[in-house]
Amino acid sequence: MAGIAIFLLAAVAISGALRHVSWREVEAAATATPLSGLILALAALVVSLAAASTFDGLALTSLGRTVGWRRSWQPSMLAFALANAGAPGLAMAGGIRFRSYQADGLSGGDVALVSAMAAVIGLVGGLVLVSLAAAGALADIAAEAHLPHWVGLVLAIVGLKLLAAYLLAPRAGWLRRFLPDRRTRLVIVLASAVEWMAAAAILFVLLPEASRGDLLHYLPVFGMAGLLGAVSGLPGGLGAFDAIIIAALGPRVGTAEVVGALLLYRLVYVVGPLLLAGGLTVIIGLRAHGRSAAGGRAMEAGDAVWREVAPPLFGLLTFAAGVVTLLSVATPDGVGRLRMLARLAPEGLINLSHFAASLAGVFLLFLAFGLLGRLRRAWWATVITLGTAAFACLLKGLGFQEFLFLGTVAALLALSRGAFHRDAGLRSAPMSPGSMVAILVVLGAAGWLGLFAYQNVAYRDDLWWTFLTEQNAPRFLRAAVGAAALAVLIFAWRLTRPAAAEHLRPTAADLERVAAILATADQASPEANLAFLGDKSLMFTESGRSFVQFGVRGRAFVAMGEPVGPSDDRKAAIWAFRELCDRHGARTVFYSVSRDSLADFIDCGLVASKIGETAVVDLADFTLEGPVRAPLRHAVNRGKRDGAEFAIVPPEGFDAIADALQSVSDAWLASHHGVEKGFSLGRFDRDYLRRFPTAVLRREGAIVAFANLWRTPDGRTLSIDLMRYGADAPKNSMELLFIQLMLWGKDNGYAVFDMGMAPLAGLDSHRLAPSVARLGSFVYAEGGSLYGFEGLRAFKQKFNPRWEPVYIAAPTGWMLGPALADAALLSSGGLLGAFR
Repeated sequence: MAGIAIFLLAAVAISGALRHVSWREVEAAATATPLSGLILALAALVVSLAAASTFDGLALTSLGRTVGWRRSWQPSMLAFALANAGAPGLAMAGGIRFRSYQADGLSGGDVALVSAMAAVIGLVGGLVLVSLAAAGALADIAAEAHLPHWVGLVLAIVGLKLLAAYLLAPRAGWLRRFLPDRRTRLVIVLASAVEWMAAAAILFVLLPEASRGDLLHYLPVFGMAGLLGAVSGLPGGLGAFDAIIIAALGPRVGTAEVVGALLLYRLVYVVGPLLLAGGLTVIIGLRAHGRSAAGGRAMEAGDAVWREVAPPLFGLLTFAAGVVTLLSVATPDGVGRLRMLARLAPEGLINLSHFAASLAGVFLLFLAFGLLGRLRRAWWATVITLGTAAFACLLKGLGFQEFLFLGTVAALLALSRGAFHRDAGLRSAPMSPGSMVAILVVLGAAGWLGLFAYQNVAYRDDLWWTFLTEQNAPRFLRAAVGAAALAVLIFAWRLTRPAAAEHLRPTAADLERVAAILATADQASPEANLAFLGDKSLMFTESGRSFVQFGVRGRAFVAMGEPVGPSDDRKAAIWAFRELCDRHGARTVFYSVSRDSLADFIDCGLVASKIGETAVVDLADFTLEGPVRAPLRHAVNRGKRDGAEFAIVPPEGFDAIADALQSVSDAWLASHHGVEKGFSLGRFDRDYLRRFPTAVLRREGAIVAFANLWRTPDGRTLSIDLMRYGADAPKNSMELLFIQLMLWGKDNGYAVFDMGMAPLAGLDSHRLAPSVARLGSFVYAEGGSLYGFEGLRAFKQKFNPRWEPVYIAAPTGWMLGPALADAALLSSGGLLGAFR
């Protein structure tokens, strides 16, 4: 919010300063820049990047980690180029550093400290420039900018004090962790000062030589503007930086000349590093792929860095390309170029190209976020749109500069195809409210620039409605309305909730593969049988020995249980599922993970949190004898008095009792005002139920309760899925079914009976426990009116089970809460089902 407020204030100040300036004057000032000035600006950029390439190494040294310049210069320069693009680039720079320094043993916390330290290093040079004004230069500058004389003195004194405090502070207490020795601090000050002076030199050499004044008078102005721009967090300090430079230098140099120099400065200092970083990224990617035959950790590290850097970098470059295209559309093309073009192309093609360029610019703004999401379709669309925009700019007014820039971005992006591997649709691209604001700001700025450039046009009241037919209407208005209409349509398309992704349902052949894998799996939990429900997608590993069953909820792929198959194929299945999620831009979730296999999930880069406990009864020790088992004996005896008879119906006998079971199920649903569930719970589906034995309770020959049985392939574990009873069933029918099933399982050689999970049971409420655990513990204790958490656990406790923890796993800790919610909604059939 502070950045937006600073930008709005700066925009008002700039608008006032430009009230008596025309676009032709700004354009003439920019084009009058001599070639020598541009060459000196590029040379200063090289010095700036060379100094910036040391920032990461100095930050690591400050934190007591030694990484050579050969190892740190690339991520340092890439991070600097991204950070120049403002707060979004600053956040992306952290990901680049993490990938780059992960092999050196740095954790995520270490990388965050390196990023913070590098940002501090980047600001120190601004204090140096401001401090140069201690003799009074900044006070004079403040007066020229119509500020009180003492403002400059205060800023200079504050800058000097901060700089002296940094250089002279002792390394004591907690400062020892972050403050290097004085020699390193002096090197930091020098490196940052060189970078800031080089950046200041870029703008200085682009100003008219006759009126720009002396360097000592200019450097504090640049330092003050740069620091305020950094505080705003906007790309390149947009707005705040420009307002101060125009206010301080405009009266002496000329407002049009200063604005023209600022436009060139943005191209050199902000867009230039992004282009160089794009070229460096392509080289890293090509080198990583070129070494693929040799293999090794170095190649893998290079490929990981390339895949991390390319999407955000080309997202920023594409957004910049959209900005450049829209600004080119908003400003008049040169008269000489238009006359030359008129001899080469018909007027209709020129007008059409101008309109097409405006639409392409809008598309590029939105496609930038698709590239950020690593979407393959966004890559294709962006390459095509960049090419279209390049040729449209060439055909609308011989815009060779725009053509060269857009063509370069398109070429670099084309060489980075492998970094965009996700198959998800364009609508799945990440777009936050901040992203939408950025697009609206660019569109508004382009519109304002167009009105500024055409401020001398005699607009008539009907011009806005007749521009489609009148040839003499400004092409800018045609492009502005087209761009605005397209932006509205894309926003509506993005904000309208898409239809739920229709993931593939398993075929009969898929279910046969499931049955074959289950028959040979050495470690399969009973819930693996949920794959036969057919309500989840199936992913088979490349070896064909394992599968993962999963449901789709929004942008989350939620796996039900662990991978099913041989234990030596489990990690391969986890990685395969993560790659599937990554290709579709989905969040990876594994719901219901056992403690025994948790290490494999952690090895595959996932974090886990406990979500409940499963009640497991050891059948070898299960008996109805003894005083502890008296309640169970009473339940059996009462069932006999009520005439309840227990039986197991094999799968081949299911069809004979299917109608009776359907009646019991319908009555149970009606009495509970419920609907069929799914995902982690079975439902009454004849094709599903006929695959399993069915335990039934009969009363006077009629079935009054039933449960379908799950068995593991190794013959050790017995469990139930669907348990339902009718109005004529004994009051203790559920308890009676469990007792009879355990006795039957013990007699038939089963080792354990799995009674299923008690959700949210056993979670820790300690203040240092994970937030998911603390929230779950609170819901377990206070949510009895919504769901009988404690009652369910108490019921299962009657059988004296041992409680085994159950976990949920996801790539990061912040995903665990939403992951648990997604799993719950999948099981209950969405929000409506949950309320029911």
